[in-house]
Amino acid sequence: MKKVFNLGTAKSPPGDAAKSTDTQQTRKDDTDLQSPVYRAAVDLFNRLKDQEETLSILAFNKFLRQQHPSGHEYDEVFSIKETYGFSAFYKAWVDLGTSARGPLPPKDLSRPLTNYFISSSYNPDLAEISYSRTSAEIYRDVKLSEPIVTHDSTSTVSYAFREVCAEIRASAFVNNDLPVIVSLEVKADAEQQEVMVRIMKEEWGELLLDKSLEGYDPRFRLPNLGDLRRKILVKVKRSPARIIRPDHSSDSENSIWGSNPLSDATPEAKTSKVAICKALGDLGIYTQSHKFFRLDAYEAKRPPHIFSLSENKLLELNAKDETGVFCHNKSFFMRCLPSEHRRASSNLNPALFWSLGVQMVSMNWPEVDEGMMLHRGMFADEDGWVLKPAGYRSADKTTETRRGAVSAGFRKISVTIFSGFDIPDDINEPDNNKRIKRVLRPKVRVEFHCAEGGDDEDDRGWYKFNTPSSKTKDPWFGATGSIGSFKIKRTPPELTFVR
Repeated sequence: MKKVFNLGTAKSPPGDAAKSTDTQQTRKDDTDLQSPVYRAAVDLFNRLKDQEETLSILAFNKFLRQQHPSGHEYDEVFSIKETYGFSAFYKAWVDLGTSARGPLPPKDLSRPLTNYFISSSYNPDLAEISYSRTSAEIYRDVKLSEPIVTHDSTSTVSYAFREVCAEIRASAFVNNDLPVIVSLEVKADAEQQEVMVRIMKEEWGELLLDKSLEGYDPRFRLPNLGDLRRKILVKVKRSPARIIRPDHSSDSENSIWGSNPLSDATPEAKTSKVAICKALGDLGIYTQSHKFFRLDAYEAKRPPHIFSLSENKLLELNAKDETGVFCHNKSFFMRCLPSEHRRASSNLNPALFWSLGVQMVSMNWPEVDEGMMLHRGMFADEDGWVLKPAGYRSADKTTETRRGAVSAGFRKISVTIFSGFDIPDDINEPDNNKRIKRVLRPKVRVEFHCAEGGDDEDDRGWYKFNTPSSKTKDPWFGATGSIGSFKIKRTPPELTFVR
């Protein structure tokens, strides 16, 4: 089961200066006036510090490690000191408590690259790349244009290619050492391409994978994930790319003309050719862009190939050949790009394409919507690479569809909601005598998003329930909580999300 995303605010705790016995007694007396969540925090703090007046750094660190095993989330939540009063504890508990997660099992790095889902970003800007340096949200596949990098086709902000390469080097391996794939859109002439190669080699140095690994001839096999620690892979064509204007149902990363949207390509652009120089093409060792023609084409059987299709084209292809798509994606790369109409406004549903075995589903990270929440849920604490369910991997030679990749029967899941606190009022609500402000009646809505197992109504892949509403900013649903139960059919746990 994957956790997705939630938002919350918190009341300010009392200051740490109030450490005397009298002040602590006052805080204890005041808990009756606070929300159940605040009272729970006081009780927890008292248990953790035991008979001491403050909480030791050892006890605090042990508690935080239990809540967030990765450690990334609380690095900047509090200042390092010997002991902590209730204020520091409460801040960390509130800031991190709504996203606490149990430890994940050790990651299996022994599988070929195509056996993993990969956190992917579509045309990030420099700020987003910098953000990953200090964030637990980590991309491992990033798409760039060159030699002047723009955020998207309508952006007026651009960056030098060297500047972006330098930022990738600085941020790529701060939080983990798993590989990064840089997808290049090639529109430059041969001379500029040579400059790009020189810049990448200068900026990335030994981090750049510029030759095949021993024992992994790209003509026959791909390396395992663990063999590529601290490596940057370049995704690019190894042969001349013909630029063709696609319709709304197809897309190819190497089919972008200048900085204009695809739909604005000129008739001349349709027949223009961009030859990939040998120096640049040679960097596409295990990640080579190929234009999609058919699943039974020669290129579709070569281990390093990557097909990049728009969401519409991919769904159309799956409708025609579900078995072919699923079996291809068990052993070979596929990348799903958002359709043109949503690139600057919303995200596609990544879970749908993960259920088809697609490794790289490109997301618009600044847009925090349902799709991005599902993406965050998939890659929480996963360092950008998630091992596919067993039936989705290349070692499985019997499963041919996503329905066959899950066991038959039902799974019952229950969720209990106990309380909430300090839910903000609607800041857009007018506050004047002409209109009475709406009374806040908060409730909790829980949704399960599941990989669909079939086409009938029982396999619709979406379930929800709501708690009762209450007239308060600090809802309390009783000692037993508000319970929602779901009976889910034929669903891989790895592709099930709660939001």
